[in-house]
Amino acid sequence: MEVLRDPGQTSQLAIQTPVQIELFTWQREALDAWHQQGSSGMVQAVTGAGKTRVGVAAIAEALEDGLRSVVVVPSLVLVK
Repeated sequence: MEVLRDPGQTSQLAIQTPVQIELFTWQREALDAWHQQGSSGMVQAVTGAGKTRVGVAAIAEALEDGLRSVVVVPSLVLVK
């Protein structure tokens, strides 16, 4: 996934998703289950298991469908 600043809008980003995100079997199953629940819910897994990758895949799918996504984090440290 590539994030590009839209030259016409300094407050918006243009997102390009040239490739699909590769997921482990459990991650694909979690994403499929999330879709079956109306794209609502949470993924629980141990630290380092790949929850963020599942989230990025969900965002990539949404963007491919013409939808928008917002990522909210509790601190600026997590933005970096």
